[in-house]
Amino acid sequence: MSKIGNGRILHLAINEKFIDHAYISFENVAPNRNDFFIFFDEHTSYIKHTPHRVVRYRDRLGFSLYREITSYDFVVVHSLHPFWRSVINAAPANVVFVWLGWGYDYYNLLYSVPQQLLLPATQKLARTDTAPAAESWHWPTKIRLLAETLRGLDADQRHAVQRMALFSPVLPNEYPLVRTAVNSSRFPAVCQWNYGSLEEVLLKGFLGRQCSGTNVLLGNSASTTSNHADWLQWLADRPL
Repeated sequence: MSKIGNGRILHLAINEKFIDHAYISFENVAPNRNDFFIFFDEHTSYIKHTPHRVVRYRDRLGFSLYREITSYDFVVVHSLHPFWRSVINAAPANVVFVWLGWGYDYYNLLYSVPQQLLLPATQKLARTDTAPAAESWHWPTKIRLLAETLRGLDADQRHAVQRMALFSPVLPNEYPLVRTAVNSSRFPAVCQWNYGSLEEVLLKGFLGRQCSGTNVLLGNSASTTSNHADWLQWLADRPL
């Protein structure tokens, strides 16, 4: 029996600024047909323009969230965040998922040792900041983890990957790497996707103009996997 949807697209995402770019792109091709569920665990919202519904830890424990998911034509997953992996693995088998990878959500599939992603200078800095953070084991956290265990929630990353129908990695050459790492006959087909168009986001207000200068953008986050220390040293060794 074929799946009957409601003509709408559901987006599962986290509290990130890129979601506003995604909203613009999807609305361009499917206006007024996109719903966004945002897992929110911070005090500050980085999503400024996208209409969305906030989803919390407690929503994974009930059944209404999973029933809602089944009514959509397909579900777009904006990064395989651990919160959403549990929801994906618990969703009914007829739900169609599309995975827009962000890099961090599959790096550990490619490298079992995180330090393999770091160049020498960054590795040296990372070793000075390896003191384990104090884990919060107050009673609300203990109760939540116990409830999720009793609910049978499964956050297994490989299981979630195998639920996907399509996968768009950050870079095209990463697709075969992830496919080989997962090593399963149930692996999603490849698709292409980028957050933000040149005209509406990346070059808005600069079309027809020429930019020049000595500024350099190193990565799009402050994470160590961008290897900022090594690239800054590389630039320092070369005259501009």
